[in-house]
Amino acid sequence: MNNEEKILVLLSEMKVEMDQRFDKVDQRLDKVDERLDKMDERLNELDARTLQMEAVQKEHSELLQKLDARSLQSAVLLETDIPHEIHLVYEGHSVLKKQMDTLATKEQLEKLASDVDVIKKVVGGHSLEIGKLKKAL
Repeated sequence: MNNEEKILVLLSEMKVEMDQRFDKVDQRLDKVDERLDKMDERLNELDARTLQMEAVQKEHSELLQKLDARSLQSAVLLETDIPHEIHLVYEGHSVLKKQMDTLATKEQLEKLASDVDVIKKVVGGHSLEIGKLKKAL
């Protein structure tokens, strides 16, 4: 075997060895690609979750703003309208109390009813006597 043939054999062996090594590298790169694909999927899921969280945070923020606005309205109502309304109720109560002070008590009404009954009887008796006197004339 001459030198050229030896070189060809060596080159062939080197090619086979290089092909084997490249196959191993390709296999490793395929595994790396798989891992990167999985990472991409996870990152996409994470992006989707992040978008959902941002939407929830936006909604939460809007709800808090609405709650703050309602709280402010309630505070204004408590500071302005309610005391005014309570004052009006108090004034109405005062007027009613004054009017009730001028009304007769239950005892006074019972006595008045008793007096009216007596007056009715007396008037009835007088009417009978007047009627008898008119007949007698």
